[in-house]
Amino acid sequence: MAFNNDKMTNNPYDFAGNYFGGGGGVGGKLGVVGVNFNTSMSVSEDQSWQVLSLGASATIGPQIGLFLGGATGVEGHMGATRLLNTPVPTKERSMTDKTSNWLLHLKGAL
Repeated sequence: MAFNNDKMTNNPYDFAGNYFGGGGGVGGKLGVVGVNFNTSMSVSEDQSWQVLSLGASATIGPQIGLFLGGATGVEGHMGATRLLNTPVPTKERSMTDKTSNWLLHLKGAL
């Protein structure tokens, strides 16, 4: 999930730039089943946007290592996002592009 706090603008350039963040995770396994949960938060250098990442995974089958156990961890990260091409205003895009963009956003919301 991405959030843009800049009320004056809302365009692709707003999501480009340096960012930093951190997160953590927990996991465990019992016999042949393993479960992991993790979360991470990234914030732009100018604090105009944040990205919250949530994840979960499960495994079924033989687990290498201990048959019982768990783990927890924390992480920190930093990086930069860059635009690879020049953004095209919506009014200048083809109907196919507008439709596919709308469908992809709808799919992401479900």
